[in-house]
This record gives sequence, C-alpha cells and structure tokens, in this order.
Amino acid sequence: MIDLASHTVTPGFIGCHVHLSMDASQLSTQLLDSAATKALVGRRLANDYLDRGFTTLRDLGSAEPQWPTIDLRNATGAGTVTGPRLVIAAGVDRLDRQPRRCRQPLPATMAPPS
Repeated sequence: MIDLASHTVTPGFIGCHVHLSMDASQLSTQLLDSAATKALVGRRLANDYLDRGFTTLRDLGSAEPQWPTIDLRNATGAGTVTGPRLVIAAGVDRLDRQPRRCRQPLPATMAPPS
C-alpha cells in the first residue's frame, strides 16, 4: 500500500485531439519522412503524453497514407511497446467509403448508393 494522504490523485487524462505523426509547424519537412520515422516520432510523443498523466489519446489523423499510428496502436495494444491506449480516427477513402485497414464492411446504412 502506498500512503498518498498528502498527494492529489487523479484518474488518467484523455487527450481528445492529438496528431502523433504530424506537427503543423514542420509539415513540409515531415511529408518527406518515412512511415517508420513517423511511427517512431509518434511513439515518443505518445510516451511524453503518458509521462504527463494521459493514459488514453485520440489521434485525429495523419498525412501519411500508410497510417503509422494504426501500427503504433496495434503495437501498444499487444504490449510490444509501452504507451497510452490509442484511439485512431482513421480516414475514409472517398471513392469506396470504406475505412482504411478495416476488415469488416460498413453497415448497409453507411454503404455508398448502388
């Protein structure tokens, strides 16, 4: 048991709007980075958030078509790397309206018209 009587204890914070693989101030140079580099930078940023008490992050997108944050989410969830729980808002392809890397089709109510 840890005596925390003289401390303030809070539950883990949730970051609802983060971009782990994008930095708007360096976007022009980041576009040239590989997906692996973006995933590694995202891991460092995710752990920075974790160190500050954020146990869950919602990543709102990436300029990288390979979606390195999805790979980071999977690696964190599997325990391959440490980090906060990641919720990724993956994009939807405009032509077929299927979420990228989604293994299940969209419900009929969301499917494109025939």
